[in-house]
Amino acid sequence: MDMKRKYAIHRLGVARDTYGNLSNGGNTAGFFETMTFNDIKQFIISSCQLAGELVDADTSGADWKRQMTCMPLRLAGLDIGVVWKNENIAEGSAVTVKQLKEEDENDMVELGGLLRLTQADGEGLYLDPSTTLKKKPIENQEHMLDYDHFDDDDYEDHHHEMEDYDDDDFLKNHRSEIKKQREKRTRQIQANKERKSDESNPEVESAILSSAKSTPFYLPRSTFKPRAEALILSIDSMLGLDEDNAVEGEENDAVNQLNIDPMAIQMARGTLSRRLSHIERGEYFASSAVILLDSLQQAMEATEEDQTSALFTMKQLALGTLNYGNIGSEDVAEILYSLIPDYRMSDDHDNACTSHFASLCPPRSQSVTSSSGLSVTYPPSFIITAAEARCEQRDLSSQVCFDVKSDEQTDIPTSIPDGYYNYFVHQSRSEDDYLTESFRPLDFSMTIAELEIEQIALETEISELERNLQDLEGKIGGGDSPKYGADGELYGIRDDCVSLEAGKYEYGVCFFQGATQKEIGSHSSTDLGKWEGMEIHKETGLRVMKWTNGAKCWNGPKRSIEASVTCGRETKILTADEPDTCRYVLAMESHIACDDRFKLQNDL
Repeated sequence: MDMKRKYAIHRLGVARDTYGNLSNGGNTAGFFETMTFNDIKQFIISSCQLAGELVDADTSGADWKRQMTCMPLRLAGLDIGVVWKNENIAEGSAVTVKQLKEEDENDMVELGGLLRLTQADGEGLYLDPSTTLKKKPIENQEHMLDYDHFDDDDYEDHHHEMEDYDDDDFLKNHRSEIKKQREKRTRQIQANKERKSDESNPEVESAILSSAKSTPFYLPRSTFKPRAEALILSIDSMLGLDEDNAVEGEENDAVNQLNIDPMAIQMARGTLSRRLSHIERGEYFASSAVILLDSLQQAMEATEEDQTSALFTMKQLALGTLNYGNIGSEDVAEILYSLIPDYRMSDDHDNACTSHFASLCPPRSQSVTSSSGLSVTYPPSFIITAAEARCEQRDLSSQVCFDVKSDEQTDIPTSIPDGYYNYFVHQSRSEDDYLTESFRPLDFSMTIAELEIEQIALETEISELERNLQDLEGKIGGGDSPKYGADGELYGIRDDCVSLEAGKYEYGVCFFQGATQKEIGSHSSTDLGKWEGMEIHKETGLRVMKWTNGAKCWNGPKRSIEASVTCGRETKILTADEPDTCRYVLAMESHIACDDRFKLQNDL
């Protein structure tokens, strides 16, 4: 529990600093200097649209990618303690939104638990079953006719394999199998529509979808979708897959009449189908963002959160959505320029022949006052650079007007280039992208579970060290025991003996044992005492060793020794004296006296 709380608090702090630096700008322009609450809301909805498209294009097949909810926005919420629960896209509602407080221990434990759950499997993020797609994604087939999963570049390879294969034979022998695949997919789509019809409120769902599609960023999709859907119907009819137009037992000769390679148009159909699928998933994500943000806005209004705080929360959510949506700088530039008040297209774009990139190309900048009160150039320089790169990449000469009708062109293309009817396929953020480095502090490489395992290992190691320390203290007399002196300084000399010849006598002392005196050359000695211990004078810091209870002097006291110890490289006796009868005094040196106090006293 403590690890979850600490991790949650740490995560909030890192996110606050990272997102704060990007959104506020300081001496440079931040992301959203000129944008209002609703502008940033549209930015997030657009980012979720794009994130959904990127997720749909990801073929890794992870279960969480089947979610209809905008996961990047939810994860961004966790970074700042915002939790949505019981989202229901079909009903158009998010029942609960909760802002977890850093100062509330229970809130932080809850947040840590959610972060751990998210890290564990990537999909357990407090999701309602209604946010999961009921239709399973079509599994990759090894069969050559499942062209919906083929890339455009695959056509040439497969066409080469079929150079000797007659087109009529292709249609005759494989039309039934193609139809079976189409019928299977039609049943799946119909089942999903029936489920939505049973569970949803059509008016609410339509309003949410309309709101999700209202952003300027969505415009190219509104041009591409009707054209792509019309082409798919035409291709299905041409291949004899349209139940209403196909005649049982007769071959459809449209392909031969138009002299079109059937594989080529099927490959084109697959490309169109994939791109429509990307857009549809993006619409799910964008609709989810509308629901989540509306509920958050209502919660802010209910608690009367001040505008500055609410705006900062939205900025953090916007940046977090970019982070977890894996959205690159060039796509950010495209979204941002479409929303900057001075550059955005007019609201009557539906009836105008205006390119979606009119607000972006060529990139422009303006001088604005930053949050720190300085005059800065907006957008940030890296966004301007990214916009320049985006304008160079896109072939804008083939842009189609927004008021084009799907039935105005009936030609069947044999390939679908990027940018067909204004829709370009987007790519995930690259490793060398400016934002990748900016979001690096949020790349928590270790999960809570891994941290907990590491904590257990460290605690085990600490316990082992504490046991070893207790054993050592038992041996050296550390802790509260004075046996081996302060910090066990006598332990190193516990078995040592030293001696000195003075006059006709030799004096010898053994630490923790006894002291003796004998005449030089004699084998017999006199007991001068047993080891009593060592004292350190509080005022001078001088160490004094004592041996007491030696042999009794004739008509006098029992013999004893006191040894005053000063700092020296080696332990030895310097002098020996008998100032009083049977009381002996030694001067000694030892490294044990070379402590911090000695250094201060001698200016060392």
